[in-house]
Amino acid sequence: MEDHRRQPCKHGGDDGAVPPQKGEARDPDAAGLGGQRAHERVDGEHEQQEDGGERSSHDGRIIANRGKMAEGLNPERGEDMPERIKRVMVVTAHPDDSEFGAGGTVAKLTREGKTVVYCILTNGNKGSSDRSMTPERLVRIREEEQKNAARVLGVDTVDFLGFPDCELENTRETRMAVTGAIRRHKPDLIICQNPNRTKNLGGSHRDHRAAAGIALDCVYPLARDHMAFPELMAQGLEPHKVKEVHMMWWDEPEVVVDITDTIELKIKALQCHLSQLPDMAGMEKRVRERGALLGKPKGYAYAETFDRILIER
Repeated sequence: MEDHRRQPCKHGGDDGAVPPQKGEARDPDAAGLGGQRAHERVDGEHEQQEDGGERSSHDGRIIANRGKMAEGLNPERGEDMPERIKRVMVVTAHPDDSEFGAGGTVAKLTREGKTVVYCILTNGNKGSSDRSMTPERLVRIREEEQKNAARVLGVDTVDFLGFPDCELENTRETRMAVTGAIRRHKPDLIICQNPNRTKNLGGSHRDHRAAAGIALDCVYPLARDHMAFPELMAQGLEPHKVKEVHMMWWDEPEVVVDITDTIELKIKALQCHLSQLPDMAGMEKRVRERGALLGKPKGYAYAETFDRILIER
């Protein structure tokens, strides 16, 4: 199994729509949690990758109740999303960001049989108010929580890149790491966070903005161009062209995804992030209220919203 984590010694959550409260993290020893490798599938037995690396195979993807997303995603274009999009990568800053910003959408995509992978840029090692917690223990806890949440939604693989929490920068190193993930997984669609500062401070966390900017820079042109990052070409990671990007967006969004049928899975996945959410009832209330607000203009009980970038070939 390849390890794409960046160690803290080499470096100097939520989607913002409903910022999680930072609570006391669990003791990983008491909970039976251990450190996890950075690039792995969330369930199953081991298999060999084409490049010879080891990873574990996934056999728990949700495939029941397949429903097309064409209407929810872009009714004006009338596109057949199941045919156009087969592989999806969600690129976010922290463990739990993917569930807050796109958990219902991810569950909907996996129900359609799409392959969804996560790319988590930071290790979340500062997200605790527990004075007895250490960054190293918190990393292990949050990785385990993220894998459990991904399993609930049917996510195939989670890449933990391991950059320090609250210190994410758009550098050559971070761009190469995300470009490598894109070339490795070859997504048709990338879902990322909002790159802009807004009045929603949770949604505008500096790491969120940085992660979104890095993802967009990698989609175009770095993942596409063969002379970008010769180190990756030397590893056999060929250029890849992403078809479109959906950015988590709340002000006049272009894409409104009906998650009425998957809101329960979104909440169940969020409940895996125990270190971040001491008040589960409060979290569920906020998530439902926010989803209802976003869905109201389209007549959906619950929704998640995005801006869309179509990439010309």
